[in-house]
Amino acid sequence: MKERQGSRWRACSKEQEEREGYGPGREEAGSDTEPTNIFGLMIRIYRMSPALLALHLSGVAIAWFTPDDALSRWPFLKMAVANVGEIFPLLPEAVKKSRFPDVTALYFFLMLVAIPMRLSVGIRFCYSYRPRIESEYSKISIAKKIYLIVVVLMFMCMGFHSILIEGYFYEWNFVAISRSRIWLGLIGPFFAGGAEVIAIAAGVVAIFIALRRVFTCKGG
Repeated sequence: MKERQGSRWRACSKEQEEREGYGPGREEAGSDTEPTNIFGLMIRIYRMSPALLALHLSGVAIAWFTPDDALSRWPFLKMAVANVGEIFPLLPEAVKKSRFPDVTALYFFLMLVAIPMRLSVGIRFCYSYRPRIESEYSKISIAKKIYLIVVVLMFMCMGFHSILIEGYFYEWNFVAISRSRIWLGLIGPFFAGGAEVIAIAAGVVAIFIALRRVFTCKGG
């Protein structure tokens, strides 16, 4: 019975790949451009969304060039930051631990306001790996499939909880963005909701792929 289900899954996967132009030949053809390091990965993401590149460059400008008393100089920004902080508790938590609170407040304000755009890019990026995910997923046992789905959904829920409810701020000591404006500009997006966005995007794509398999392979 298990072998029959596995063969049905593989047959359906192969049929869909051929129908949508995702066959083995296509994957091999694109393998030369597959990112091999973090820089290649970021270039691929920025090519997918120039708006995300513009967002990160704006963040660099804020982190490196904004005066330390920015919110005192421009009170209207203080009001906007306070309003966003009520929605995303991560913002006030990051400000509490920062040596340059006004700069951190404006940086996290920008990144958190852009969460919808960042999430859409994350979903598109994760979905671009759908053929490979389906190919590998079809080769593992039912128990491992269930385990992987549970893990992905757990991380997705943790992402929602962290960004909207708990607001836990963390950083790495050797590149602490709360103590260095240089590091805030370079790697700040990951700690300003980026990790949570990745977890949520992966969960959304996993759910979509699973539901798609159920409905498109129902009669297979």
